[in-house]
Amino acid sequence: MRLRSFSFMGIRGLDGLRQDLPKSNNTDLVVVRGGYTRGKTTFLDTIAASKENIGAYGTPDGRWDSLVGSPTGAAKVRLDWEVSDNEQVRAALPEAFLSSESILGKSLAPPEPPRVLKALLTQPPAPDAGSIHYFHDTRDLSGPVSFGAAETAFAERLSTRNSKFADLYDLLDQPEKRAARELGAARYSELFPHLEIVGLRRTGVSFVPVIRNRDTNTERSYAQLSSSERHAFIMALYTAKAPIVDSIVMVDAPEIGFGDEGAIDLVRALCRWTNRTQIIVATASRAVAAMPEVGNLVVLP
Repeated sequence: MRLRSFSFMGIRGLDGLRQDLPKSNNTDLVVVRGGYTRGKTTFLDTIAASKENIGAYGTPDGRWDSLVGSPTGAAKVRLDWEVSDNEQVRAALPEAFLSSESILGKSLAPPEPPRVLKALLTQPPAPDAGSIHYFHDTRDLSGPVSFGAAETAFAERLSTRNSKFADLYDLLDQPEKRAARELGAARYSELFPHLEIVGLRRTGVSFVPVIRNRDTNTERSYAQLSSSERHAFIMALYTAKAPIVDSIVMVDAPEIGFGDEGAIDLVRALCRWTNRTQIIVATASRAVAAMPEVGNLVVLP
């Protein structure tokens, strides 16, 4: 599943924004660039809210309530989707393109989306199935949930609740997840070669992720990491817990804590860590927008 065009009507700060996103290469990197407060996060939130309006993974996000900027109190979002070869065969579709319209805000009835599109947008994760993921701007690792971490992570995948990362604790702890844990640790070391993920340690009644500095042999908890180290920790483990194939991954502000060069390294890492996946990056960094891998550039007004 990949996004091939969008049209926003009535979205706060982005009214009338529309653009085609033709396929450019296997990585399919889309950069949404704009200055601070120019609507980058609003852009990604609009895609997330519209997708959930068509077919929901689960829990809506209260932040979406502020997306509508129209005097009518409603906004319309049109999205054109391209399904993967596997999805096209599995759904017996005559062609690879499907369109949808979402109404956000006031309860107006949008056209009923194609049933096959709704099914594709709500299917549970699988190695051969597309999915949509969102590393929102305030991403962080919250405490683990007592049960149902995997269900919570799926239901809140497109929200800005950090509880969607709670199942990463299971990845660090459960023996049967050792292969994914080792893959995540290797990916983390790609970005920070001097750091290695140790696992979980008990501190009082809590379990905390622990990282070791290979140079000094000292250990730090997740909370003691820098902003860039924490973001890389989340993304490395998240992409390792299950294959991300034929999917969409949205990333807001990769430059947070990283700076321009680090943001470029992070985006390139996400391209390596996923397969046949569209990466949509919202950023204020001109350096990220100038990456030679960028297939489509959306410049916000």
